[in-house]
Amino acid sequence: MTNSTSRPSLPPTTPQYLDIGPSVPPRYRGRAMIIAWSVLILAVAVAVIAFMLYRVLAG
Repeated sequence: MTNSTSRPSLPPTTPQYLDIGPSVPPRYRGRAMIIAWSVLILAVAVAVIAFMLYRVLAG
C-alpha cells in the first residue's frame, strides 16, 4: 500500500451506472429528476388507490 493517493478501494472496472452520472448535461439532469419524482409519486398514488379499492371490495 505505497500509493496512498489512489482512489479508496474502488475496483478499476467501475459499474456502468456510476460512469453515467457526470457525463449527463446539467439541463437534462433536472428534467430527469422531475420525471423520476413524478413517476415515484404516481406509483405511490396508484398503490394507495389500489389498496383502498382492495379494502372496499374485500369488505
